[in-house]
Formats: sequence, C-alpha cells, structure tokens
Amino acid sequence: MKTVSISHSEFVERFKNNQIIPLINKGTVTSFVAQHPETQEYRAAIGCFSALVWIGSIAAIILLFVFWPIALILLFVCWFPLRAGIRTTAQQQVVKTALQSPSFYRDALSSGVLSTAELRSAGTRENHGQRDDHRERDHCGCHGGKVTVASDMTGGTNTASISGTGFVGPTGMALIPARSFSMGDALDGLSDAAVHTVSVSAFYMDKFEVTKALWDDVRDWGLTNGYTDLDAGGGKATIHPAQTITWYAAVKWCNARSEMDGLTPCYTVSGTTYKTGQSDNVVCNWSESGYRLPTEAEWEKAARGGLSGKRFPWGDTISHTQANYFGNNGSPSYDLAPYSYNLTYKVGVEPYTSPVGSFAANGYGLNDMAGNVFEWCWDWYGTYGSGTVTDPTGPSSGSYRVLRAGGWGNYAFSWRVADRNGVNPAVSSNSIGFRCACSSVP
Repeated sequence: MKTVSISHSEFVERFKNNQIIPLINKGTVTSFVAQHPETQEYRAAIGCFSALVWIGSIAAIILLFVFWPIALILLFVCWFPLRAGIRTTAQQQVVKTALQSPSFYRDALSSGVLSTAELRSAGTRENHGQRDDHRERDHCGCHGGKVTVASDMTGGTNTASISGTGFVGPTGMALIPARSFSMGDALDGLSDAAVHTVSVSAFYMDKFEVTKALWDDVRDWGLTNGYTDLDAGGGKATIHPAQTITWYAAVKWCNARSEMDGLTPCYTVSGTTYKTGQSDNVVCNWSESGYRLPTEAEWEKAARGGLSGKRFPWGDTISHTQANYFGNNGSPSYDLAPYSYNLTYKVGVEPYTSPVGSFAANGYGLNDMAGNVFEWCWDWYGTYGSGTVTDPTGPSSGSYRVLRAGGWGNYAFSWRVADRNGVNPAVSSNSIGFRCACSSVP
C-alpha cells in the first residue's frame, strides 16, 4: 500500500495554481457532479452545460450544411474554447466541493474522477507501508490538516482518507448534526430514562466500534509514548470490535489516538494529559480537537439516527437480521428472533462478536448502535430529570460509568436505544467495547 499526503495549505495552493484541476478525469466529471447526492445544488449548472452542448452541436450541424466555412471558424474560435471553459468551471466546482465534503472527495477518488497516479506524479510526499483496508479506514485523524490518498499498488484499487480543519470532516466518522431530540423511554416504562428534550451540538462519531486492529495499532504506539499501562484488550479478529477494555483504558487510549494523529488530547488529570493509572478525577476538555468518548446524550442521539420515539435505531422490533444479540423467541413481544445466539456469528468459542459493519447502518450512517458489544460513555451514571437541557455531560461524580448498546450475549431489552447501564469503570468483559467521538466540526 502506498500512501500519499499533501497538507491542506499545499492542496489549496495547488488548486489556486491550477495544479489540482488537471487531476480530474474530464470524461466523467460532469456526470459525477450531477449524480452525487451532496452536489444536488449544482445539477442546474450541469444541466445548463449539457443544454449548451446540444444547442451548440445542433447549431454547428446546421451551419455546416448552410455556411460551412463560417461554421468551421466559429467552431474553432468560439465553441471549443467555450466548451472547455464551461468544463473547467465544472472541474473547479468539484474541487471546491471536495474542500467541504469528505464523502464527495472519497467517492470522486474511488470512481476514478480523481486520479491518484497523477496526484503522485504532481510531486506530493510519498510514504510507504502496509495497511489493511479497515485499518486505513479507522486510522484517519479527525482534523489532521492533510489529504491522504492510499493506492493499492497491486490491484489498482483507490481509496482515500481525508482530514483537515476548516475544509473536510474526519474519515471513518459520521457527522451528527446539531439538533434537539427526545431522550428517554416512552414505550417500556424504564424508571431511569424519563423522556425529556435535549439539545446537542454537532459532533462526529465513529461509524464503527473500535476494532481490535485499531486498538492494537494505537496501543503499540502508546506503549512507547508514555501510555505504559494500556490494556491488551481482546478481539476475536482484527475487524471485530476490541473488547475486555475498562473505562479508564478507553479514555487513555482516546488520548493516545489523538496524539498519534497529531491532535490535542481531551482528557487531563490536574492539568496534565491523562496517560496512566485509574483516576476518577479525569477532566474532559470539550473544545479540544482530539478523540473522546461520547456523552450519554450524544450516544443516544446518534443511536436513534434521526428517528424519534422508537425502541431501536431502525424501529420498534428486532431480529437477528438487524443485530447480533441473544434472541428470546418473542419475549418480549418486540423480539422476533428464536431462542439462541445469532447463529451466523456463533463460531468457535466465545465471544460471539461479529465483524464491525455487518449490519445496516442507521440514519446517521452508524453501524452496530444496537448489538455486538456494550459501549462506554463519558458520564457517571445517575438519574436525569424531565426538563430541557443543552449538551449535558452527566453528574459531576459517581461510582459507575454509563454503558450503552448491549452485548452479543444479551437479550433484546438491552439493545433499546434508551436502555441505560451503570458499571464500575474498572470492569472489563468480552462484551464491552467503545467508539470515539470528536467535538470539533469544520
């Protein structure tokens, strides 16, 4: 795998000097812009371009039959330059959109609209190393200020990871938009989950639970950079979720991942970056750029995927086609799975986790928000009221930290998006993992 990186400033400078524009495949750019869901506002412009192409072509054909000498002159003097100018404008719009939309840029690369080979020939810095596709996906920094292009040198497959303050969002994460939502349980009478309105600022959330591969990569880096007691953790395979991780280890690992990606860690103890030990005096600096655990409110909002009042991220019933959990044959009535583990993943010995992303994503593009492993949240566990709140971060102290989502061996009631659990932060098990969030939004 060859990885090519250019800084944000370098990318913008090359754009200004027309060094990025030639990297766009002219044969597919207009159709790609027109079809991509994030560029619908440019469809009218592309439609005008297409109309001009047809009008110009028809006019040229008519003139060729009537006044062919004049038609030839107009074709070369006016039409070809005009057509090239319109196409260049469309190309420039691709780059402008890329500066704002990570998914558009990645899709442009994977579809061949952008050429990684030409990007390499443009004189970018090159780094060599082997990395699996899922590691490339998981490893991208949140706001690292660089565009990274990874190219499989043997199979010719192009992938891309994009990051950079002020112009794109983090790869491998989904943007959870700023919006109020109804937090709590309105269906099953959960005593500790009163329905109330919560306003949550925009943030990013990992699309997948942290994998064992990513856990190991960051841990290996951390052990030689001051994070000397990070748990080894468990994992059935590299693309399965990391598990057997304490809350303390998850928080320290978030700091290590932040530093490894050149970001500012969020967690401190007495003003110093939290790297070792089990401290209950950890402070989260919410404005920093690094990775962190989601708050309980962030987690529930993200899990709901934009739906309101539903039991699960997709609706009110659950089955083995939707999540990895232990079915109970209609008890409660919303559990449609037979009394068994999800047999697709009951392979070998426990844990019976599934590879991350094995089930459909929710409305925000997040996978496994119900099923697979429990996920640590930042908050101390405690009751919350029924009043409207903004960006709550939980009680200031407590004995237990919040776990959400449910594990591969739990019944369906544990998978409800409103279900809450309080667990000693020093506890680890093969059904406990986590995913990261980021506060900063370009």
